[in-house]
Amino acid sequence: MWTSQDLRRSFISFFKSHNHTHIPSSPIVPNDTSLLFTNSGMVQFKKIFLSTETNTFFNSLKRACSIQRCLRAGGKHNDLEDVGKDTYHHTYFEMLGNWSFNDYFKEKAIDLAYQYLVSLNIEMKNIYVTYYQGTDKIPTDHETKTLWLKYLPPERILPFEKENFWEMGDTGPCGPCTEIHYDRIGNRFVPELVNKDDPTVIEIWNIVFIEFERQNDNSLIILKNKSIDTGMGMERVLSILNNTFSNYMTDLFLPLFSVITEFSPINYIYKDSDCLEDVGCRVLADHGRTISVCIKEIRPSNEGRGYVLRRVIRRAIRYMKKMELKEGFLCELVRVASKITGVSISEEEMGVIMGEEVLFSRSLDKGLGVLEKVMESSKNKGGVISGSDIFLLYDTYGFPSDLTEIICKENNMVCDLKGFNDLFKEQREITRVRSKKCLTGRISTGVIEQLGGVIPTDDSFKYRCNGLRGSVLFTIENGLLIPYKKSQEYDNENSCKETPCNQVLSKETINNNLIGLISDKTPFFSESGGQVSDIGKFYFMQKNSMKIDECVYADFRFLKKFFKEFEDTHKHIGELKIIDVQKYGSVVVHFGYLKGKLSEDVFMVYDGCRRECIRKNHSGTHLLNYFLRRVLFEEERNNLKEEIGFSKEEGKDSIDLKEGNNFNEKKDGKKADKKEQICGEIRNEEKILNNLNTIAFQMGSEVSEEKLRFDFSSLKNLTLENLKKVEFFVNSVINEELKVEKNTVKIENVGLETIRMKEEDYPGLVRKIEVKSKYGLISELCGGTHVDNTKEIGKFRILSEGSVSFSVRRIIAVTGESALERERKATKVLNLVREGKSVDTSILKELPLFERLEIENFIKENEKIKLEERKKIVNFHIKNIQESNEEFIIYEVKCEDLEKSVILIAAGLVKNKKSGVVWGKNEKEIFCSFRCENAVEKTEIFLKECLNVKVGGKGRIANGKALLTDNWNLKKFSELKI
Repeated sequence: MWTSQDLRRSFISFFKSHNHTHIPSSPIVPNDTSLLFTNSGMVQFKKIFLSTETNTFFNSLKRACSIQRCLRAGGKHNDLEDVGKDTYHHTYFEMLGNWSFNDYFKEKAIDLAYQYLVSLNIEMKNIYVTYYQGTDKIPTDHETKTLWLKYLPPERILPFEKENFWEMGDTGPCGPCTEIHYDRIGNRFVPELVNKDDPTVIEIWNIVFIEFERQNDNSLIILKNKSIDTGMGMERVLSILNNTFSNYMTDLFLPLFSVITEFSPINYIYKDSDCLEDVGCRVLADHGRTISVCIKEIRPSNEGRGYVLRRVIRRAIRYMKKMELKEGFLCELVRVASKITGVSISEEEMGVIMGEEVLFSRSLDKGLGVLEKVMESSKNKGGVISGSDIFLLYDTYGFPSDLTEIICKENNMVCDLKGFNDLFKEQREITRVRSKKCLTGRISTGVIEQLGGVIPTDDSFKYRCNGLRGSVLFTIENGLLIPYKKSQEYDNENSCKETPCNQVLSKETINNNLIGLISDKTPFFSESGGQVSDIGKFYFMQKNSMKIDECVYADFRFLKKFFKEFEDTHKHIGELKIIDVQKYGSVVVHFGYLKGKLSEDVFMVYDGCRRECIRKNHSGTHLLNYFLRRVLFEEERNNLKEEIGFSKEEGKDSIDLKEGNNFNEKKDGKKADKKEQICGEIRNEEKILNNLNTIAFQMGSEVSEEKLRFDFSSLKNLTLENLKKVEFFVNSVINEELKVEKNTVKIENVGLETIRMKEEDYPGLVRKIEVKSKYGLISELCGGTHVDNTKEIGKFRILSEGSVSFSVRRIIAVTGESALERERKATKVLNLVREGKSVDTSILKELPLFERLEIENFIKENEKIKLEERKKIVNFHIKNIQESNEEFIIYEVKCEDLEKSVILIAAGLVKNKKSGVVWGKNEKEIFCSFRCENAVEKTEIFLKECLNVKVGGKGRIANGKALLTDNWNLKKFSELKI
């Protein structure tokens, strides 16, 4: 029997013997915004095909081979809905591939394919091949047909059109191809079954002749270099080598069927048939593998790649339910799948899967009940489920529309998907408009659409200066977009009100009137990427009265002085106090309060001191992001090393991820193999960098003047030790005084070492922020504002770390003077509590985390000491009460914490079956606790001469407190004695 490992070794060995370089599999998530997932082996070589590769090693490649992890569950190539229905479709699979980069072409590629199949002892009489038939634009590939005639009779060489023109995505490298199909039954002639989705005649190898590049306008351009790109499905070839009609009857899936049998309440055994149970087994086996490889790089979410993973998980859960497999089974399935796929899954990642399973199982139970009622009521409506019902299930119960469609098909009912999609789009538009922050409350959807016709604002000055001359183009007031002049050009078919702005805003002072203003350019940063916008002022000047450079940069420490001089030397007729800046498309809108009059000429200046604090916090966020990933990655790697038997010295904690080069190797069966694999992965810098991009996903951030907030994915609390490490390394880089480099680069030239937001669709040109430290290159894509040198950050302190939602945690931190001031305050408070003194606990949340925890511990210890002292005092007074022979006891207490002490001592009256009142007073207040008949009434009499009296209780027990007055006198209450 052939194993998957046998086939992998055979393939690599064959092509290495033909001078091909073996290249490891690239990640499932590609460094390519045009693709959802890596869907073929050629993805990592795309830049070579396009002659845009900058990697020196890749540029030197002439021939390559690899075994690539691939996912086809979304986008152009999507096999998700086919999985389970047949025995040869999968969402996750491994593609065996060989490549030529401007080296050999069609003849050599076909020769190598034929020779390898022969080496596997595959019967060539069961083979069919196809070639490109051609269209009006691209001629028929006669050359390929001729080349195959060397090995096969002409009747087994078949022409096809679209099936034999391969494209990676909507754009990118492409070309005609030749496919190799295998007849599982054999000894027959069935060319009519080729490319007909017949399970007995399946495609096993595709050889693509990369000659073109598809453009955005759907046109093709001829590439400078011709290349070969091949892909052979390992699952399919392995099934052929094992003489089975199903991909699922190999070592890639059989262990998964065993675990299904083990957990099945009826011990169901997979039979490789079309029955419902076997369809469910195939779905679970396939999806278990897919989840195991995806969870390392993606987190389930409601959009993009995360939503695809969530759909896969939910589809698996649904089949679990149908097969009566209990909650928790999915985690066990993925655990077994991970051993097959060779992926090591952490407890955190397993926790994410469990969380998805628990949450969706509950939604599924509720949703199924609602769907059953909907289907029952729809039987009288022609068996059509309305779009509104599908949307209700999706929006209220989290029930995916595709799952509704599948269940309806199983019940011979039809879904109104068009109606659902219309409602879905409508909701997305409402959400989009609501989420767009509009402080004016005046920007309608119509105005936002009108802004699409406005000339883009040049906001490149936000990185270069803090004072800028410009011109006013539009204002937004009373829900209208108004050109500053009648002659103002405005390219939009829905033209705005053409009233000159000076006529609308002609008052000398407009109080409490928040308006929007659009200028031709701006130095202001508009809110984006988690960073708040700048605030500042617009000075409106008389025509040609400004005698100042267009672009001014003043050191933030001297800004107030600079602009005081500006106001003194430049007469302005009005000013706009900017409180918020937002960007709509390519147009920047400044919101503020107008004082005086507008003019076309304007001088714009943001608050530089505030911007400086924001810069420090934003750069601090990047350092936090980087070291959080590094520290958590290091912890995960050390846990893995311990698991596979590294010594303590080998498993020691270190921030230097390259220390793996020195690991010792012990030969100890499977454990040694696993150990060697981990060592190899640790040595592979590309995998390390990719891992850094898959740990602690950034889930959001906020950078303001006061603080920074960073949300990230994690199911576990960060240990104090790890938090201290993160803070230490961030401050270490700050103290190194390193240059912060800011460069604009092409997105395709951004390497794996650069941190980026998952699911973000980046433009062609991106801004990269980099710091070269002794711990490695700290690199991240970011459009925000940053310091020029890490020393400017000054100090970094974490204030808190905690959970904000399921699998999402939050760190709040401060930098600069704010961090130093909080340190000073923490030192003062710490000294007070060490002396046993009381402090205002409300200020503790403002202090750095580690000092706060230390202070809280001291406070707890002090409380314990005070509690013991109070017990002694209470027991002393209770003993005195016990010894009293008075019928009604009036007992005064003098001690700290009077209110609690009075009540506790009064309890001694009841315990000793006595009546009376225990009381005490300080300079301001009096406290009392009665234990007698009519206790409430007597308490009120006791405090009658006081102010702000508060009494509570009933029957024989009452407590009271009040503010003392000069009129209160204990002697007045002698009549209370019983």
